[in-house]
Amino acid sequence: MELARITFEQAVTLKAKGYNEPTGRGYIQAPGAPSAQELEWGTDNYNREDPTNKNKTWSAPTLYEVCDWARRAKNRHLVITAMGDDLWTAAIQELPAGNCLKITTAYYGYDVALSTGIDKLLQTI
Repeated sequence: MELARITFEQAVTLKAKGYNEPTGRGYIQAPGAPSAQELEWGTDNYNREDPTNKNKTWSAPTLYEVCDWARRAKNRHLVITAMGDDLWTAAIQELPAGNCLKITTAYYGYDVALSTGIDKLLQTI
């Protein structure tokens, strides 16, 4: 089973927030291209700046890699809680104090709550 990766919009925000780690996938946009394409290329760091490369690139880590990075680098922790009947909510905590910074509304499906939680997490960084 392949783990879910962040969306292109999340990748752009994540790069702006300072994410700079190697991932197995990324997004690339050639000069003049209307949109970015997802690509897989070993374990390269797509957020690394390379003046010889005219393409725009963004890392596309898994949702779990983003959560791990946020804990280590930004002292933010995403908590997904079951509410019953496949209903989930997400909360963002500030570490190490554990202060709750934001709670999302309930979502159907764990992956939806996780992805939406990532969006809210990035807003607090």
